[in-house]
Amino acid sequence: MTGPVRLETTDTESQRRIIYDTSQASAVLFAHVSYKLVDAKLVLAVATVMYPKTQRLMQFRSKPQNTNPLDDGNAIYRKIFTYRSETIARDRVHQSLADGLLLQGEGSLRKSPDQPWKAEVSGRFDQTGHGRFQGPGRLMAMNGRTIRDCTVDLIQTSQAGT
Repeated sequence: MTGPVRLETTDTESQRRIIYDTSQASAVLFAHVSYKLVDAKLVLAVATVMYPKTQRLMQFRSKPQNTNPLDDGNAIYRKIFTYRSETIARDRVHQSLADGLLLQGEGSLRKSPDQPWKAEVSGRFDQTGHGRFQGPGRLMAMNGRTIRDCTVDLIQTSQAGT
């Protein structure tokens, strides 16, 4: 993987389509972040989906649908990364979030599961209460060699259930 990583926040399908259409990358990765407190444990989930832009990657689509490049059948990668904290007291949740989290996971292209990679993002929620998570991230080969570094800036656009 080469080239810069461009991160943007979106909250509508039309914004995602504009980002996809204007991207110069060979593929575009979207991530949806959610978090909640369950049984005094913080559960953070990041659902990712990647769509190809180059002809070389189009062959990995599971159910190609040419009229909408962001159709589910065009996805070449999907992965949900989940983090569960140790038990924390409700009055300490805000401080625990500010102390930072490390998200780790593994993934691969659907058509080449024999070529997996690791992903890691470490960061902190800000103290403003606006649901913003920031920090460095990286994709790595399974042997731990860094393939790509990036900076992650995730902003919660709405509360779950609203």
